[in-house]
Parts: sequence; C-alpha cells; structure tokens
Amino acid sequence: MHYTQLVDEALKFSEASHHDQRVFAQRLEFTREHFGQRVADSITPADIAEWFAKMADERVWTPATINRYRAAMSKAFKIGIQNGKITANPARLVPQRKELAGKLRFLTDEEEVRLRLALKDRPYSIPQLDISLHTGMRKSEQFSVTWDQVDFTQKFLHLSATKNGSDRYVSLNSEAIRALKSLKETHARLKLPEDSTLFVSAQNKPMADPREWLCSGLHGSQDSGCYPGDCRS
Repeated sequence: MHYTQLVDEALKFSEASHHDQRVFAQRLEFTREHFGQRVADSITPADIAEWFAKMADERVWTPATINRYRAAMSKAFKIGIQNGKITANPARLVPQRKELAGKLRFLTDEEEVRLRLALKDRPYSIPQLDISLHTGMRKSEQFSVTWDQVDFTQKFLHLSATKNGSDRYVSLNSEAIRALKSLKETHARLKLPEDSTLFVSAQNKPMADPREWLCSGLHGSQDSGCYPGDCRS
C-alpha cells in the first residue's frame, strides 16, 4: 500500500469519528505531498524525523506543530495496521518534541469593552465571547462542544480529546451558565438537532468553524487571527 492510499483510508475513517476532521485532513494532505508515492511500509522513523527537521528549518515549525503532525501520521498508520494493510507505525517511534510552556494572557477590562463594541452589530457573536471569557476554552475546544457535554446541574462542561490528548472538565460560573441557557433556548426555538454544536451563525445554523475572529475589536483587524480563549496560551 502506498502512503497516499493510507491517507485516503484515514480520511474516510475520520469523517465519522475524528473530533476535528478538518484540521486532521489538512495535516494529512500536507504529509501526502512529501510521502504520497512511497510504499507505506518503506517509510522509517528516520525518514519522518528528517522531514520534520526540514519543515522546522524551512517553514519554522514549532515543536507543538511537529507533534500535531506526528500525531496525525501516527493515527493514519494505526488505522492502516487495524485494517491489515500495513505492518508498522513508524511515526509512533519518532520522539515527541518538548513544547514550550504557554504564555498566560488575560484580557483587560478595557479590551473586553472594545471587543463588545466591535461586536455590537453581530449579536449572535456575543454568546461566543461570553463563553470564551468565562471558561477560558481554546477556540478549537469551544466550537466543537455539543450539548451532551454540558451539565447544567453539576455546572461543568466535559471536554474530550483536548489539545494535549486528555479529557478535562471546565467549571461553569453564573455568566457561562446564563449564556449557555440562552443558547439552549435559541436552539429550541430554531428546532436545531440535539447533537449540533453550541453556537449559531447569522444564518441561524450551528457553527463549528467560525470565519470571523472575535479579537477584531482588540487588534483593529478582523483577520488578526486571535481569539479570547487562545490569548492565554
């Protein structure tokens, strides 16, 4: 089996089971450009490590980025083994890079005011901001959550398969609960599916991949690439 076929099978599998299929697909498609025509069983840990080193040099990949690509490749090889198409997982044998500790960053009161002013013409974005500020979730976490992960009684939100690969629980304060209950009422009014993501777009559809950034008011540009929950890391 060639690596490109291995990627195809992994992508087919991910459509039904991977929590962040779009990012997973993007990473595997990029690895396909380099390893696509190689026989999968001929790829060694040294081949992968050498390519990562090249990407770190040419594209300035951080240790965290390399680790995410390593995880995506390892998943593809694992699926291939489970399907009986290949015999080994070389990505698993590539050592993980040591990641730098995240930089803690909190929004000031002034920055929050500017964000809310920037969103005054996009009221559907206000719950996104409220949940972000009062839970500290990353964008990828917040926009993949579904209602079965929210416990209003115990006041927590369960995140599975987070950035570091583990589960965790997020406590919900009164403001987060208020925003979530408002969203729940919106879902009921619009008769949206129970398994849909929490946030609703301007078109009244569940939103899992936001196209605008809430830090537009903070940095002065809607394309700044920042998100309140990500400002802490």
